[in-house]
Amino acid sequence: MLEHNQIAMSMLAMAETLRTQHPPKLKMAIKCARGALKLNLSPETVAHCQLQLGKLLLFYTDHYEIARQHLHYAYESLTTMGDFYVLKRLEALSLLCDLYIHSQMWPMNTILGLIRKEMGYAKQFSHYHHKLLLYFIEACKIERNTKAALDACDLAIQSIESHKPMELYFRITKHLVRYQMLREEPDPQDVLQIGAMIKELEQNPIMEFHLKNIKGFFMCTKLAFMLSEGLSRTSRSLLRQLQHEVTTTSKDCINGIRWMDETAMTVFACVMTVVSAVVQCSYDRAYKYHMIAIKHADDIITKSTRTPQEFAVVRCINQMKMTSLELMATCNIMACRPDACLNNMRDMIIFSSRCGGEILQREFEPHLQYLLGMLCSYTKQYDLAERHFASAIEMYSKRGNDSNILCLLYVNLALTYLNQMKLVEYYDIAAHLAPSRIADCSPMVRNNVKFLNAIYYHLNQKPNECKSVIHELLQDAKAEDFFRLHGLALLMLSLLAPVDETSVKPTVDWSKKSYDHAVVLWSHNFYAKLLSRRGEDTTEIMAEITKSFDALNVDHLIRQSMESQAANLVNWVDGNVHDYMPKDDL
Repeated sequence: MLEHNQIAMSMLAMAETLRTQHPPKLKMAIKCARGALKLNLSPETVAHCQLQLGKLLLFYTDHYEIARQHLHYAYESLTTMGDFYVLKRLEALSLLCDLYIHSQMWPMNTILGLIRKEMGYAKQFSHYHHKLLLYFIEACKIERNTKAALDACDLAIQSIESHKPMELYFRITKHLVRYQMLREEPDPQDVLQIGAMIKELEQNPIMEFHLKNIKGFFMCTKLAFMLSEGLSRTSRSLLRQLQHEVTTTSKDCINGIRWMDETAMTVFACVMTVVSAVVQCSYDRAYKYHMIAIKHADDIITKSTRTPQEFAVVRCINQMKMTSLELMATCNIMACRPDACLNNMRDMIIFSSRCGGEILQREFEPHLQYLLGMLCSYTKQYDLAERHFASAIEMYSKRGNDSNILCLLYVNLALTYLNQMKLVEYYDIAAHLAPSRIADCSPMVRNNVKFLNAIYYHLNQKPNECKSVIHELLQDAKAEDFFRLHGLALLMLSLLAPVDETSVKPTVDWSKKSYDHAVVLWSHNFYAKLLSRRGEDTTEIMAEITKSFDALNVDHLIRQSMESQAANLVNWVDGNVHDYMPKDDL
């Protein structure tokens, strides 16, 4: 057995050599680690081999279930071997936490229980103590257990007061938890305390990079949440700060807490700028930053094939690239470019198939169905649109936990029913959009529901209720620069009450900038009537109306969509999406 133990350790050393080669030979490394487990080994060596194999599978494959089995085996084995192996045990638990939190394929109760059990041992090792506290907070957030997450933040702050950089990190984490879970800004006293701690740490030159990384962590996390809530105006100053940081960050910022490298941070900043531009209906700006994001993302992905990367870095970049492609597909739908939209979706499917693995495909399948539903709504293929939205709802109900996305899917399906005056079906969907059901949704999503209600009231000849909802919507949309919602609400109000030229002119101007032909047609028509009443020339306005009318022509849109190699995607409602793709793409 002793000889076999030595052979197994040699095989693990060979696996590490293969892993760190340029380019890395990961399949061979995994085979070496797997081969070591076939030998007759002592329990301690088996546990060590299980841990190393689980780590390789976690970091470099999408075989998460198999990785989980190996890591659980290693952890349970090390638990029976006493305190001598406590460090290895904590390492195994940390890897399990990474796996559970990143994949979100299993309930968090398992790791929450294990963290509680190990916290006493972890206090001896500050590195693992801090990590387990952070894992605990993140798992509580996923489980929507706000109280437990905040209690863990308080416990962390109290227990590490002697370690000022980590205390600062946990104080900022607590602020983010309150903001994300309760939508509450921090207490002014807490902000002052954080500011004082930062000033104190700035006196020490060694802390410079540490503080930069903490600042990056804070800005990226808060900005992502703000934009997911649709807080366009509120997030603007933070987005500018992030863009400035990206242009000034040194490549050597590796001390302290490392929050993305320069290139990854650039991708993130660009994708956030695309999100902001889409909310503000600036298509050209969105496209510009989309192309920059894709270029930098591809650089990281190409580099990862030659050099081992930190865990989940490439997966994070993959998600950002998919998000940027999805946003461009949305822009292309509104700009009446169905061929470009289908090409964006085709790129998403090819990329997720070749680079992202099963988890990335599964994560974005409901998003693809949502895009197809919107596309079919523009081409007035309402039966297909209904099926796409219903399919997205079914997929997301099983796989997702974001009430915002689910609510938006219900809104679009309800709009599809209203377009056809299918009121019975509409009422079934509207039940999912009751105020109590959407209380936790973002302001943008709740305002989309208000717009849906306004359409319903208008179609059912309830002008007072319609006007009341529209006035609420106009106020909310103006507060956060929801340009499209504000413009649509104003145009709907014009059907019920007088709207002057000054009010509608901004909608006329931005609708051209966004290439949003549906809004261009509606706003320009209304604006042309106002100008005609004053006897002014409407030649230029009428040219825009004709252009948008032609762009929205259903036959024209369908012909355009057929020009895409991915035209058959519109027929994909369930089953394997690859069956609807050109054979050469896969």
